[in-house]
Order: sequence, then structure tokens, then C-alpha cells
Amino acid sequence: MPDTLEQEVMVREDAAFGAFLAALADRGMVQIAGPSQAVHSAFRVALDTLQADEVLAPYFAHYFPSRITGRIDELDQALVRGESAGIVQYGNPTYSRIQISLTPYEAEQLLNQFPDKREVLRVAAEVFEKRFRHASW
Repeated sequence: MPDTLEQEVMVREDAAFGAFLAALADRGMVQIAGPSQAVHSAFRVALDTLQADEVLAPYFAHYFPSRITGRIDELDQALVRGESAGIVQYGNPTYSRIQISLTPYEAEQLLNQFPDKREVLRVAAEVFEKRFRHASW
């Protein structure tokens, strides 16, 4: 069982991932329909933006793609935790549709946890959307 510090870090990491989802929702991207490979490919591009920011980087530092599959296991785990929290719905790790289930108020609350990072989160959401929309699947 994780100790208190580990639990606090996990809560903050989940808040950062939730803020990224909120930024996607702000762009109107509340339903992401397509193969999981396209989602992982798009998230890898967004991850470059998130990891380049000195404040957000620690929360996304352990997200990295498998050298073999290109999948980011931490993304799947964050989606599972997000589903448990009720902010996202998806079937399983081979999902073909992700539904972001945030009200505008909930999205605002998540973004408010990183008030100085809204622009970085917006850019990460934008590059995610562009890559996802242009994925060849």
C-alpha cells in the first residue's frame, strides 16, 4: 500500500492528467473515437509539450512509450483512474472511444489547479487533437 507521500504525488499526477482532459474538453474534444494506437500516438505528441514545462514535467515524467509497442502504459492507467473518478469513460485498453465526462464547472476546477499552466495545457490539447485528427487509421 502506498504511503502518504506517494498518495499525495498520485493525487497531484491525476490532477495534472485531469487538467489535460479538461483542456481537451475546452476544445470541444469530449468524445475521442478511434483506435487506441491513434490515441497513444496523439498523446505522445502532447506529452512532449507537457514534459517540456518545468512545472508540469514532474507529473508526466514517468509517462513514456514502450520501445516495442509504442503504447504508453501510464496513459492507460491514468484513464482507468479517471474512469474510477467519473471524469472519463472508456471500455478497456483496446478502447475505440473515450468519453470525457466533465461539466464545464468540473473542467474549470481542474484547470484552476494549474492556473499559470492553462496555455501549456491548451497547446498540449491542440497538438493532441491535430495529431489524432490526422492519424492514419
